[in-house]
Amino acid sequence: QPHDHAARRLRIDLYLRLSGRASEALADLDALDPPTAADHLLRYRTLEALDQSEAALAAVEQAWQLEPSLTTAELLLRLLYRKGDAERAFKLLVDLPKTWNWLGWSGDFYTLNGDPRVAAEYYCSALDALANVEPSALTETQKAHLLLKRAQAYRVLGRLDEAEVDYTAAAIITDDPLIPFERGLIAFERGDLEQALSLCRDALTRAPEALRVHMRAALRDDPRYHPLMQALGE
Repeated sequence: QPHDHAARRLRIDLYLRLSGRASEALADLDALDPPTAADHLLRYRTLEALDQSEAALAAVEQAWQLEPSLTTAELLLRLLYRKGDAERAFKLLVDLPKTWNWLGWSGDFYTLNGDPRVAAEYYCSALDALANVEPSALTETQKAHLLLKRAQAYRVLGRLDEAEVDYTAAAIITDDPLIPFERGLIAFERGDLEQALSLCRDALTRAPEALRVHMRAALRDDPRYHPLMQALGE
């Protein structure tokens, strides 16, 4: 029954669960006419498995155009962020609800776009909106993430006191080793090398390897922190 699209979709799903069968899934997807929004999302999964990121992004955009949903918007923003495409993200965000999640995404893309001032304003709005949501373990985690992002924006802007307040508030919620590292950078900018070394050493000791790579890159890529990097022996 070559026109039994329901059976074909089941086979696509099966192929995607099997190693090395993504190309067969893609062939089945090409046979679906016309494809639905869900089919385009299946195509996205298939193309991701085939390492075709540009085509995968296009598939999600087609799914969004056929059937806009907040779930698809979230996926599309994640892919645009990975691509570094703030311009297309802003066009998407303008029509999304002004809830903490989408406000936070706006902050992320303004950060990506090199505008920490506007990013900080969006993080402020996101935190205000989140304060109106019933507290839970999830909202507390999200609050910590937003505080850390706003603190980083404040630090870039030179608003060190406000950054310190946010880092301290986030530390009450999470023991993320990035917090003492960022506080160490603030201490260094204030001229307190002893405190900077203590905080950064603690962070580098506790951080997993992937995060240590990020921390070392932050020290290496900014000439201001080269003396701190040398003192740390990194």
